[in-house]
Parts: sequence; structure tokens; C-alpha cells
Amino acid sequence: MICLACETQTRSTQRESASQATLSQKALQGKQLFTEHCIACHQLEQRLVGPALKGVQQRHDTAWLIAFIQNSQKKIEAGDEKAIAIYEEYDKLVMPSFEYLTEEEIQAILTYIDEASGE
Repeated sequence: MICLACETQTRSTQRESASQATLSQKALQGKQLFTEHCIACHQLEQRLVGPALKGVQQRHDTAWLIAFIQNSQKKIEAGDEKAIAIYEEYDKLVMPSFEYLTEEEIQAILTYIDEASGE
């Protein structure tokens, strides 16, 4: 029983190492930032508190995503239809502002999302 658990853990670690080996340096930085700032509410392929993020750059352009991530409430208050629709779809739950994240850091997160999703 213990050996089976070790073998499963070893395979999981090998898969994680292999998937990290295929990520670019920028995506690895993005993964760290995603883990620190996003993972509590978002996953790539599954809806949690917020939407699943796989394919997010196909749904919204990068400039819009950066502005929304930095301050979603500002976009909503400005009357942005996409921001309002997301806000309403998620029961008017406010996404925290991430104004302290630079555009480059957000782009790294978006790169991680794309690469980890196979986009």
C-alpha cells in the first residue's frame, strides 16, 4: 500500500516537472504570480468563485484584461458592458483590485494561463 502511494506521488511529481519543463520562463513567472494572487478564486478549466480562465485571451483583448485585473470596479463604474456582465454573472461579487501588479506581471500570468491550457 505504501509503495503504491509513493509510486502515485512519484508519477504526479514527474508529470508536474514535465509540464513545468514545457513552460516558458515568462509562464513560470506567471505561474508563481497566479498561485500567489489568483488561485483562491480561479482555475484554468473549472469555475470557482470566478470564471475558469482557459481561453480568456480569446474572449477579451490583453489591454482590457490588464485594466480589469488591475481594477474591475473601475471598469464596472465606467459602464464597461463586458465587466458589468461578468460582475452580474458572478452574483455581483467584487474581484479584488490588483493595481500593484504591473502590466508585465499580468502579461506573465496570461502567458501562464495560455501555455498551461495548451492555447
